[in-house]
Amino acid sequence: MHRAFDTAGALIGVLLSALLLWWLTGTPQQTAGVPENLLETPGWVYRVIFGIGAVRGLGSFFLTFFVRESDSSDVKTPAARTGLFTLPGSYWSVLGVLVLFSLANSINTFLLLRRLV
Repeated sequence: MHRAFDTAGALIGVLLSALLLWWLTGTPQQTAGVPENLLETPGWVYRVIFGIGAVRGLGSFFLTFFVRESDSSDVKTPAARTGLFTLPGSYWSVLGVLVLFSLANSINTFLLLRRLV
């Protein structure tokens, strides 16, 4: 549930920013036929968008002070594992795949560096 709300908030934030940018800079129909030098976006537009984002962020920060923790007596805590090799096998398989893809991607990096030199 937490991840769903986090993703929904990120999506709404991006859509709100895009809508504000589109609305404050003028729709494509309003800018048709206008010379290119007049189409520059004024700085106040970005300040308004970042200001709205900052207010929303501060609002969510202050709302966290009203959240109360649930009673932890009902939750069973798993036994603590110690050591590096006591991690589950799924961790090591994912790590292996990530290392494999990282090595494959490093070859592309070396090709790009060779092209630049």
